Amino acid sequence: MNREHVGWWGLLAFTLVPWLVLGDAAGDPITDELRELPALQKLHVSWPVDATLLNCAARLTEYVRITGACSVGLGAPEADWLKCIGACESGGGRLVVKYSPLRSAPLPDESPAERANAFDARFTAELCEIMTQLEGLEAIVDAGGVELAVILLDSESHIVTDETRQALVEKHTAVYRLFKDAFPTARIVWYNVGGIREAGTPEGWNEFPKVPIEIPVDNAFSCSLYALPEIHRMRETFRRTLANAELHGVGEVVPWVALGCGWERTPWRPPPGRKVRRWCDTCDYPLAYSWQLGAELNRPWYSTRPMQYAPWSAAPIVAFWPQAGDTGVPAWWRHFIAYVRGAHNRALEGGGP
Repeated sequence: MNREHVGWWGLLAFTLVPWLVLGDAAGDPITDELRELPALQKLHVSWPVDATLLNCAARLTEYVRITGACSVGLGAPEADWLKCIGACESGGGRLVVKYSPLRSAPLPDESPAERANAFDARFTAELCEIMTQLEGLEAIVDAGGVELAVILLDSESHIVTDETRQALVEKHTAVYRLFKDAFPTARIVWYNVGGIREAGTPEGWNEFPKVPIEIPVDNAFSCSLYALPEIHRMRETFRRTLANAELHGVGEVVPWVALGCGWERTPWRPPPGRKVRRWCDTCDYPLAYSWQLGAELNRPWYSTRPMQYAPWSAAPIVAFWPQAGDTGVPAWWRHFIAYVRGAHNRALEGGGP
């Protein structure tokens, strides 16, 4: 690929990105506080960053400087990629692309044979769409001169059973190979592959059932840490997922972290088999929990005590979901700042260490 694929306007935008994006965050207290924070010790990626954040050059640049990355969805407008590339150039970050494969679920009235045929047909069309989008992305990345370091793949539309396992392994592997062929040096992270979670089973835990663990994983399983106030459960989730990874010859685990939101316990007794928790975007738990997880995931001291805390040194990358700066999570920035302060053992709030 070369710069001709991007076009004259695209190349002009690479030069003008810092001035074209809307909003310079002048006098913005969040951006001012971000400027006072050091970069995180590990690479932190996220679901594609919120549109509001993409349109605020100063805050986006500080976020990229701290986390080391900027995420955009495959198939996003070229303008979004150019803004992200501009922030990576200014903030010293790398690019991340996210894609959700195998999204089409079978219709309820399809017979097993019809379901299989329809699934194959839809997947063939999806592969063609992926190839087209990857070709465009290769051109943008090649012209932009910023490394695409991580590929996030999230597949949650199908349940892995004895009957579906082989087909799902084949299809997930085909998706993996398309992305790997396009970006050989990028690390591919599957959401929750091999992840262990709390469950209503006799053991109290089970494996995430929507991604087969036989697929290529770039030496990392992953797990969800979506209830930070339940810090002991978050640690045990990571320990059990790492044990599952090592059982399958995989050495690392990428934790997905929800800041300022997450699962909370329901205040009523549900019928047997029903969930005892609900998702809350506005629960805004105490900042101390985000501070603590930032400390544990990023400061090596905690990993030397894996039974007291968790073997966090096995986490090479941390992923945020919901997306960075999600406007649907009002407290996201406050918790992100607390997380970073914890990573550097700074006081929970205030300007100094």
